[in-house]
Amino acid sequence: MRQTPELSAPARARILEATIQLIGAVGVAGTTTRRIAERARANSAQINYYFGTKQALLREAAMAAMVRVFEPAIQAMLETEDVARGVAEATRALASPAADPGLLRLTVEFMALYAADQAGREMAVQALQQVRTALGARLDAPGVDGEGLAAVVVAFLDGVGFHLLMDPALDLNRAASALESMVRCARKGCQDG
Repeated sequence: MRQTPELSAPARARILEATIQLIGAVGVAGTTTRRIAERARANSAQINYYFGTKQALLREAAMAAMVRVFEPAIQAMLETEDVARGVAEATRALASPAADPGLLRLTVEFMALYAADQAGREMAVQALQQVRTALGARLDAPGVDGEGLAAVVVAFLDGVGFHLLMDPALDLNRAASALESMVRCARKGCQDG
């Protein structure tokens, strides 16, 4: 992550970026409005003007961070012709934030934060439902509950993100291959042996 948001960026964007950077560096508990304002080269009045409350700023930062972490994975699943291969590529795409453990940490912290924040939870649920529905349509096959399988895949990706945070040496290629086999088996039937 950059040390400070670009001064040429609009104040709102600088505040959002500073929040993402701080939470990745020091966690939610260590992220104060004063520290956000200092890093963004803004003031607390601007934070209130653009976001209303610190909680609203945290929610928006959470969604922005989750998009950065998971969007490449989601795009891989939805755009690859072979959906099982796309799911595997989605798993491998999560390796890009592994180079930035702060962004991955921020995503995991927000998952925990949303458990206690009703408005944040509703935002997260809506985003998850959209992803599961879109992926479920791709995974549908005769005798297959596409949305059910999508829920398993999305939960797997969330878990892989957590495991990467805890163990950056996790062998994603192995995990990706196993998930690809599982999806292929679920969609086309498993071969004994």
